[in-house]
Amino acid sequence: MERRETQRADGVVAKFLRASGLETPYLQYKLVQAWSTVVDETTARATQALEVREQSLWVRVEVPALRTQLAMMRGQLVQKLNATVGSIIIYDIKLV
Repeated sequence: MERRETQRADGVVAKFLRASGLETPYLQYKLVQAWSTVVDETTARATQALEVREQSLWVRVEVPALRTQLAMMRGQLVQKLNATVGSIIIYDIKLV
């Protein structure tokens, strides 16, 4: 009986996603889900990450003062979110 080369499951899944063209949509989904872990609990309750569109994360913000605060932190949040998913997915955050 021949011994086959073993591979890690996450590597096999990553190859499949890349080959089938689903890697970017999957990473976009992960990035939207990561919003609540990147921002603090209070911000997470007052905001909702909606979608990734045109290389921007669209976020609904309920409190105007919070919108201003997030706008000033935009660059840091983009870096943290991209680092969380391990790839550059977004370049901006749109606050609506």
